[in-house]
Amino acid sequence: MKKLLTLTLILAASIGLVGCEKKNTGGAQLLPQGDRYTLQIWAAEDADFLEALGREFMSAAKTPGLNVKVVEI
Repeated sequence: MKKLLTLTLILAASIGLVGCEKKNTGGAQLLPQGDRYTLQIWAAEDADFLEALGREFMSAAKTPGLNVKVVEI
């Protein structure tokens, strides 16, 4: 009886996991085609750091139509 239950659980888990596939679309589908958006960050200090962080984000996000702007106040 234990063998049958174990076999059933393994079979059910393997069938359930077959449909799980990671799809990497990146950020390309986050914004509608042709639209342009600006992420504006207001900073009292460390504006250079935030600007570098924004450039790093843009290179990792790979989302066309998105810009990062740091405003120092």
